[in-house]
Amino acid sequence: MEQWEKRKVEQEIPEGTKLIWGRFQGEGGYYECDFLQKIEYARIDGQPLHVDIIKPQASGPLPLLIFIQGSAWRPQPLHFAYSKMFHMASKGYVIAMVEYRNTDIARYPAPIEDTLTAIRYMKHHAKEYHVDKNRVAVWGDSSGGHVALMTGFSAGKYKNDWYPEEDDSVNAIVDFYGITDIASLGYCNEALDHDGADAPEALLLGAPVPKVREKADEASPYYNIPRGETPPTLIVHGDSDGVVSVSQSIKLYKKMREMGKTVHFVKVIHADHGLGIWQEELFRETDDFLRNYLYHPAIETPLFQHRE
Repeated sequence: MEQWEKRKVEQEIPEGTKLIWGRFQGEGGYYECDFLQKIEYARIDGQPLHVDIIKPQASGPLPLLIFIQGSAWRPQPLHFAYSKMFHMASKGYVIAMVEYRNTDIARYPAPIEDTLTAIRYMKHHAKEYHVDKNRVAVWGDSSGGHVALMTGFSAGKYKNDWYPEEDDSVNAIVDFYGITDIASLGYCNEALDHDGADAPEALLLGAPVPKVREKADEASPYYNIPRGETPPTLIVHGDSDGVVSVSQSIKLYKKMREMGKTVHFVKVIHADHGLGIWQEELFRETDDFLRNYLYHPAIETPLFQHRE
């Protein structure tokens, strides 16, 4: 067999194959971490916006995780994420937990615009925070998962005057039980009246969803998957989620697969909205996913992938 043909055979990735990079001596340790609170990254319409940063005590630049705390798009209780994000930071990630303009202050697309601004801020200060600006992921849970997806799908879309010289694209997206199709959020969930004027999505959009259906679709990841290059995406959702139905994640996953995107889906049996999700096995799954796509960002695209 000729060398080229042999390489083609070896490089094939059959559909459904899970790729995990080999680990080498020196990986797998834990870092001591510094904690920097309420660092102002921008002031938009007079509103100061902050990031809380967890920075491992490492000399070399590390991958950056931008984390968005779930809050129904209301004020974000960043402290809810501290223990989880310290756990991840100790594995060798710089974590920036983002505060964005909530629905008491601004409407869509403010959360996405602000998160993209925070990404540019962290890249602008990459040397100060020991960040490798070429290895960046965005991660969120619940409404934060929605913002993470929309942020990863919207690179370069919402430019403002803050750090315009920096690129706000990311290399990977992690979505934990996020909203993917705002208009269908109530179809499998009766926890509240999703068409009401006081529903979280109505406050995000500025009006009840039935009155602004086009805007709801504009703000939904399901309708905004890029036609071109899309960051590899990990989706995690509990099958007993009583707040955001797992059907939201299934719908997005199936569409991304149909479009040929790199997407992984973990369905957690008996897990509710967060409860049962934040466990060691899923930290390992997330860490493996991020190492695949952040620790080896310059890998060549495989020669071909099997198609039916």
